[in-house]
Amino acid sequence: MGHEPDELGELFAPTTTRRGLIVRAVLFVIGGLLVVYGVLGVILPVLPGFPFLLIGMPLMAASSERARGWMNMLDRKFPLTLRLLLRRMRLEAPPQNADETERARWRRSVLMTVLIWLALAAVGSAIAVASRLAWLSWIEPLL
Repeated sequence: MGHEPDELGELFAPTTTRRGLIVRAVLFVIGGLLVVYGVLGVILPVLPGFPFLLIGMPLMAASSERARGWMNMLDRKFPLTLRLLLRRMRLEAPPQNADETERARWRRSVLMTVLIWLALAAVGSAIAVASRLAWLSWIEPLL
């Protein structure tokens, strides 16, 4: 998209494999629906949207170079702490021809990544439920 990557690099690197048109279309549609649902979940206090954004954005980035560039551009606007957390959540392939200590380190990294994703999903869902309860208990009666 014409933007130079900064010192952290891009969140979504260019894909190295070529996917067929049907696979890219399916990934784009599913990712797009999850992102739309996630945005609605961020706006409306009834839906937990954050987990759907975490799943939908990588699907869309894998389907289209334009979507990947757009998401990388948006990533550069986030605060540094959030950008570092997003990079921590990237899943990497297991090391090839590695000894057992490197494979164990990779397994711990994957486990921590999954735990961070689950914790963020739980916090996002808890915030959505708390917002809904606050709306029903305190805000709606005032209107």
